[in-house]
Amino acid sequence: MKTGESVSKLKTAVVKSVVPLTAGQRNEFEMKLRVLFGEEVTITNELDRQLLGGFTVRVGDWFLDASVIRDLQKIKDSLK
Repeated sequence: MKTGESVSKLKTAVVKSVVPLTAGQRNEFEMKLRVLFGEEVTITNELDRQLLGGFTVRVGDWFLDASVIRDLQKIKDSLK
């Protein structure tokens, strides 16, 4: 395998959370995202206190929002 091929197969996931991810959490994210995307994924962890809890994950255009703030917004919207 050429070096350029291995680099093109590497995806980066930005995981935002209220507190830093533990090594175990990073490994779990990497494993689950590798299965989902079918290729290696590296994790970049950014802290975002506005989430209140939970996390968000972005890999390219793909986005997952599992934050408390999203849950609260859904409840607020359902009460309108």
